[in-house]
Amino acid sequence: MGAGVILGGVLAFLFATNRGRRTRDRMTVQRQEWQTQARQTKQELADRSEALGTSVKDRTDRVAATVKEQVQNVRDRANQAAETVTEEWQEVKNESQRAARQVQEDVLTEQQGLRQEIQQHVHQVKQQVFSPASTSFRGQSGGSNERSQDE
Repeated sequence: MGAGVILGGVLAFLFATNRGRRTRDRMTVQRQEWQTQARQTKQELADRSEALGTSVKDRTDRVAATVKEQVQNVRDRANQAAETVTEEWQEVKNESQRAARQVQEDVLTEQQGLRQEIQQHVHQVKQQVFSPASTSFRGQSGGSNERSQDE
């Protein structure tokens, strides 16, 4: 509080020595200087704020563009991976179908071969069983037919 009293006394002494008009003029000049300084400071702050805002906006825009680009890259890679999986799945499906057809053809071919073998064996058995030269057939039928033919 003592410093305030001393400062007040010094100001009163400085201003009291001049006439009222002159003091008011000095105060007006001082007020105008402070207003000018305040305006300049305000403008500097506005300029800095605008520059900072522009800088922040530019940075934000760059970050947003980078993020968008990265998201698009991820989407592109995901789409490519999906296409690759779809293509590979289709290839596997096609190969499986080809293999299934080949197995089916192989089974049919084997089946036909077995049928032919069975038919040949049946034919051979029929020839053996029903052939006139067959002893088993003559023996089973009673042999009377053969005796009459031999006699």
